[in-house]
Amino acid sequence: MRTELALPPEPTFRVLRAPCAVMVTVVMACHNAARTLDAAISSVLTQTLGALELIVVDDGSSDNSASIVREQARRDARVLLVTQSNAGPSHARNRGVAQARGQLIAFIDADDQWLPTHLQDNVRALQADPKLGVSFSPCLIVDAGGVPTGERTQPRVQVQELRDILAGNPTATCSALVARRAVFASAGSFRVDMRHAEDQEWLFRVIHAGWRVRGTAHHTVLYRSSPTGLSADTASMHGGWRQFIALARQMRPTLPEVDLRRAEARMQLYFAQRALRTGQPGERVRRHAAAALRAVRVPPLNVALKAIALCLASLAPTHTHRVLASFWKARHG
Repeated sequence: MRTELALPPEPTFRVLRAPCAVMVTVVMACHNAARTLDAAISSVLTQTLGALELIVVDDGSSDNSASIVREQARRDARVLLVTQSNAGPSHARNRGVAQARGQLIAFIDADDQWLPTHLQDNVRALQADPKLGVSFSPCLIVDAGGVPTGERTQPRVQVQELRDILAGNPTATCSALVARRAVFASAGSFRVDMRHAEDQEWLFRVIHAGWRVRGTAHHTVLYRSSPTGLSADTASMHGGWRQFIALARQMRPTLPEVDLRRAEARMQLYFAQRALRTGQPGERVRRHAAAALRAVRVPPLNVALKAIALCLASLAPTHTHRVLASFWKARHG
């Protein structure tokens, strides 16, 4: 019965499983996600495209996450549990990819959810364009309790050049991605030494390898924004982004300095907005906004105005930050 597998430190074998028509392998990295795990798994198993397998990689959880996956696997043979010692989300995703049977590989975090047509939309996009390596859906942002915040990412985003990756992650989250297996053969896997910007760095390699990356029209990902999540730690996020830029320079030494400076400004504005949205101290918001102004010799008017607006918003009472951040997102994207 293909319900559970405890792997050695490095994948040295594949599990022999009964033949089954699998078009898409869904990889879910999981660490202490018992509160949201059932809903995440259910959103995968209720997709309109049913030719899938779900590999949940439990990354050393100390709660009952593994038990929840075992119960889901008991009810649905498409679910496989893989366990490992805590090594981080990138390592967990890579382990899932190593076990995948599908020619297409999708990712979802254990605290996010998909709407029913998510896989169908992205598979159709990939089938229509052989040069499209990664398709992704825009996201609806929900809070820690799963309540929509009113924020959403942009639809139909096309990533055409390496510079499109430098200043931000157009996909917002790994939960939005559906990729061809062949992409991993040519671009490589996620870097296990990165806990921030690892998907952005991977997408840079995908574009560098010659693949297209494009977003779909429909918002089918519910992306959870939590004040205590990894994406709320703007200082660590900035460190991850700097690591990504250093790696990008190694891969493409001819990257124009002006593009890198503009990317720094845009990322600092993003960190300021993120700090505002998650209720962090106003001083942190203002520090990121000031860094955006310093990143370029003569800040463009839009950068200056956005930085000033964020500084003013940070002076408001903490309980209004989320409202202001939502308004900011709606106006500026």
